[in-house]
Amino acid sequence: MDEQGLKIPEPLGLSIRPTKRQTPEEAITEGREWALALMRIVKDAGIAVQVEGKQYLKVEAWQTLARFNRCWIDTEWTKDIKDPEGRVIGVEARARLVSIDTGEPLGGAEGACMLEETLTKRSGEEVARWDDYYACKSMAQTRAQGKVGRMAFAWVAVLAGYEPTPAEEMPSKPVETLPTCPTCGKETMIRGRPEYG
Repeated sequence: MDEQGLKIPEPLGLSIRPTKRQTPEEAITEGREWALALMRIVKDAGIAVQVEGKQYLKVEAWQTLARFNRCWIDTEWTKDIKDPEGRVIGVEARARLVSIDTGEPLGGAEGACMLEETLTKRSGEEVARWDDYYACKSMAQTRAQGKVGRMAFAWVAVLAGYEPTPAEEMPSKPVETLPTCPTCGKETMIRGRPEYG
């Protein structure tokens, strides 16, 4: 229970109520209905971005698809990512797809955001993407929520003509060489910023 005395459901793993089995044609028909509704919402609200000529859905679109299915997406936890010296270099988050009817978690996914991420201005100048820790923490949660929505509903996004990758996962520019993780030394798409801590 939380401090207000509300019962918080414990993570139970994948738990989907039995439903009438659909034929593939019924599933596609239902998916197309959701896809058409999604396309209207995305257009009206502007919740997709174009990268190299392809359309990618923002987290709000993935949340909308969850709602079509009587689900919502919440953040289960966040954790700091630290370098070997203990300085905070980013944030990791886990999000869950939760049934509105039962409160049961139906799936989950993790996302991360590093403080050293950059954006490239039209002039070609690279600038720091994050001004503070809290903006980085918020993006880690946004990425985790987009990922759990993608894992459950990518097939509907594809039927609607969108790419299955969440917009928040797209790099701000093409990456020619991959930087390495300060902890394990493996190549990664994101870099740590040692001066943060």
